[in-house]
Amino acid sequence: MKKILNRVMVFLGLVACTASWAQIGQITNPGRVVDAQGQPLKNAMITYTDPAKRLNYDFSDASGNFGPAKISSAVSSKAVSSTVPSLLTDVSTVGSKVHFFLGSSQKVSIEISNMTGRRIATVFDKNLERGSYTIDLNGAMRSKIANNVYFVKIKANNESAIRKLVAVGNAVSGFAGSSPDAINPVFSAVAKKMAGSELRIGKTGYKPVLITPASATEDVKTITLVKINIESRVDSVMSKMSLDDKIMLMTEDNPDAGNPYKSGTGIWNAGAAPGANDFNSWNNNRMSQGLKIPGLSGYDCVHGYIGGGSTEGTMFPHNQAMGCIQDTTLIQMAGRVTAIESASRGVYWAFAPCVAVCRDEHWGRIYEGPGETPEICAKVGRNLILGMQGRDLSLNTSICATAKHFAGDGGTQGGTNAGNTVGPDAVLRAIHLPPYVAAIEAEVACVMPSFSNWNGVGSHANKPLLTDWLKTQQGFDGFVVGDWAAHTFQGGSDRQSCVNATISAGLDNPMSPGIADQTKGDIKNGNASGAISTDRINDACRRILRVLFRKGLFENYNAVAGYSGYFHGAEHKDVARKCVAASMVVLKNENNTLPLKKTQKIAVIGAWGNDVGLQCGGWTLGWQGAAAAQRPAGTTLFMSLQQQGSGNSVSFSADGSNIPGDAAVVVVCVGIDPAAEYTKTNDQVQLNASNNGKINDLMNKAKASNKPIVLVLYTDGPAVVTQAISDSKAVVCAWLGSPEGAGFGDILYGDVHPTGKLNHTWPATVSQIPINDGNMGDAVGSGGAPLFPLGHGLTY
Repeated sequence: MKKILNRVMVFLGLVACTASWAQIGQITNPGRVVDAQGQPLKNAMITYTDPAKRLNYDFSDASGNFGPAKISSAVSSKAVSSTVPSLLTDVSTVGSKVHFFLGSSQKVSIEISNMTGRRIATVFDKNLERGSYTIDLNGAMRSKIANNVYFVKIKANNESAIRKLVAVGNAVSGFAGSSPDAINPVFSAVAKKMAGSELRIGKTGYKPVLITPASATEDVKTITLVKINIESRVDSVMSKMSLDDKIMLMTEDNPDAGNPYKSGTGIWNAGAAPGANDFNSWNNNRMSQGLKIPGLSGYDCVHGYIGGGSTEGTMFPHNQAMGCIQDTTLIQMAGRVTAIESASRGVYWAFAPCVAVCRDEHWGRIYEGPGETPEICAKVGRNLILGMQGRDLSLNTSICATAKHFAGDGGTQGGTNAGNTVGPDAVLRAIHLPPYVAAIEAEVACVMPSFSNWNGVGSHANKPLLTDWLKTQQGFDGFVVGDWAAHTFQGGSDRQSCVNATISAGLDNPMSPGIADQTKGDIKNGNASGAISTDRINDACRRILRVLFRKGLFENYNAVAGYSGYFHGAEHKDVARKCVAASMVVLKNENNTLPLKKTQKIAVIGAWGNDVGLQCGGWTLGWQGAAAAQRPAGTTLFMSLQQQGSGNSVSFSADGSNIPGDAAVVVVCVGIDPAAEYTKTNDQVQLNASNNGKINDLMNKAKASNKPIVLVLYTDGPAVVTQAISDSKAVVCAWLGSPEGAGFGDILYGDVHPTGKLNHTWPATVSQIPINDGNMGDAVGSGGAPLFPLGHGLTY
């Protein structure tokens, strides 16, 4: 018990001591943010208002300072060697481009050297002013470089920085010789200082300030933000509301422009979100009559904005995969893309992220949770929230996030969906509550209780958790939104007693799709009987209004304009592709089977290798996955190997019946069929109950070919496939969730070095489940060493 409590104290201490979050983009304007009393403001958000720079933002540190931002490690090459430059900062190479920030006016030169260190050429030698620069080397040299590794040396005054540059195919053009003579380059894209752009400096609950610096590096000095008296605005609205008005505000239903005040908030079912005009019409009607309270529209952005029909949105790997990513900046970027795409459709509220700590591989929602430890789940949840909300919720591209499912949904006995999580209170709190501490520190707007029970008490009706721990002890002042109709079946023996219990326990906004009138009637009856106090109703309304004011919906409720052109665009999909690659975990690699050679003949077998719908899993254009006629556009593993390899050297067979005799390697692709919110059987955990090809059948055909086998697993968590892993030379987890399968080829061909690490202990047998690192007092299986430990992951 003492060990468990110490672990929680250390974890919470780390959260509290964090000075600033990962910085995104290339904001190079230094400055400071203070409040009206001149005190530094931590976690103010600085961003451009230019839609083209939508992924650039920064947060102020504990001293109120911001800028210049760091280049994301997700897109920067690793430094080979350098001095510690004061003039040259943020130096990176991305593709054929060299980025750097120059601290003062200096002469800058750029040299290219080969692997031996021999200088091939000086490709740039000019005087530059202070500022940020991007220089494209593509087309700058006489002929194409052979596929190889080169070094780029950027020099200013007596300082220098060296970065690696990899030339592959036609990615970079340059010299094909060893002449050290400098030349006069003709650049295909001339180096340009970043143009000055309007900056917005804001913080949730403060009035933002807009400035237009003369240059991209101008010191904006000290910015003062004035706090908005949100509570007085809430008081003003509350004073005008009747009891019926308040109960309406508490209720969530499908938005209806024809009946705009049938509920206070709106939910759209998975795969059925309409366009911006539908949301705007709903709110236009609300604000033109009656209470003039804007509605907040919510949607299940489980792995990106996944709209219905042809409006797909950019889809990211499920949280299970995101938990294997080591780069928190990349996780944050995924949340940012989701927010921008959602806001462009009028969705200013996401029922995400799920921060469930998953303790049993039988849990069918394991794909929604980031891992088996509270630390991993806190890391992923915190950074997705920061990406979605930023630190300035009123920003037009920020959306309200929802941490779910509170609490213990991933720890139910036997992994039963909506089951019962049991154990001593301290153990349960040590495992399942820390991710919510991190979410609250990230200023999450909403929390959603779970369908599951905590020691026999339904989470929606658990007052010690919802009110005492979450709202009182942790100081959470947003609102608690219910899961689908849970207020009708948790906490009592009939519907009315359940509504009485859940609202009284601390549920503020019961999710009532199609049953709004029923819910409103039950709340009113509960109040009339004294079972639901008027104070509790007032508190729920204050919390909802507080979030509406923080989001700035009273001032601007329409879908954000100017961003639709970026919806599901190349830059957003590239972030998803990077997430796919960064999440892949190499479990095994005998005889350096990986990376594959682009000149090899490769046989891909198994339906998952060439079916985007299968590789995306559940919650993809539909609750249980995309129907056959609605498969999202995307890239499969087979397609990525073809596109990134050499011509027609890659073949595919869904059932493994046609493996070419001259294939050098067989890539076996197996997984679990798309599904959502269920409990997995042992056969499903062993990937041998699929409608799309059982692992044993495919492995037998692959072994019969006498070729080396690379096993690629499309699964929602650890799969007990020990024999198949033993029979394979290399094994890679590709997980589920994204159609941006070019990331598969990036890893398998070695264009991107694997960095993914297991977020779960991997069992060798089904009887070992549950098996978790340290157990922390939780239930355990039959024991014995795992096949792979938590944190395992190879690279090359």
